[in-house]
Amino acid sequence: MSARMRVSDEDAGFLVRVRNVSAGGLMAELPHPLRPDSVVQVKLNGIGWVVGRVVWQTEGRTGVAFDQPIDVARVKEASGTPD
Repeated sequence: MSARMRVSDEDAGFLVRVRNVSAGGLMAELPHPLRPDSVVQVKLNGIGWVVGRVVWQTEGRTGVAFDQPIDVARVKEASGTPD
């Protein structure tokens, strides 16, 4: 699924491809690297903007840990993604 990611409230953000998502975070492919521990916001279908931190970055993929758990079922339902 696709999502929008940004590094500040004023930033329009950029599109990312989310490869997997859980209640505690996600892994996504980004068009450019972000530094580990960077604060990011991710706009997820069915949820809206979620705040998290970059926990790892390698070969175009990034792991983000959310500050608060999310309801993954809402994201999958809104994205048409099966369980």
